[in-house]
Amino acid sequence: MLTQSSHHVSYRAEIILSVVFFIASLICFIVNYSIDRSFSWSLFPAGALFMIWATITPLMVLQKNKALGAFAAL
Repeated sequence: MLTQSSHHVSYRAEIILSVVFFIASLICFIVNYSIDRSFSWSLFPAGALFMIWATITPLMVLQKNKALGAFAAL
């Protein structure tokens, strides 16, 4: 069972992880568009980052059935 402070820490870690993945995807989109004037290769790293985020987030958020949440995200 999580205490109030450990729940706050996991929530903060989830927000930080989400922001980092969003910024990485945004950088890929900006670089791809500035070079090619279209979104071609940037969809691959953005999709991969989304899949990693969708797998890791349930592990951090859910308190029970973490593995089931991670598999459900896929």
